[in-house]
Amino acid sequence: MEINKTSTSQIDLYKRFHIEQTPSRATTPSSQAQSADAAHMDTVSVSDEAVLRTAAYRAAMNAPDTRQEKIDAIKGRLANGTYQIDSRKVASSMLNMEKALLVR
Repeated sequence: MEINKTSTSQIDLYKRFHIEQTPSRATTPSSQAQSADAAHMDTVSVSDEAVLRTAAYRAAMNAPDTRQEKIDAIKGRLANGTYQIDSRKVASSMLNMEKALLVR
């Protein structure tokens, strides 16, 4: 049995969305136009949840892809014939994941 890299489709969603900086204006407007522009400037507000998601994304991207010690332990148990799979636990986890997707 070979354990391959897990799916990162959830994390890849964050790669699609990014904020692009608006290039600065090439010309300098008059002082009257500057004050009018200052009164109508666009602002961006980032929620606490967005900040936490960004921090979680960065942590996930900096983490190693595999936990080698866990892989070695499972490979050892497979080789010894002592690796047991609890099918009820697997089924329960799968159902919980599906329920979580439906709640969104």
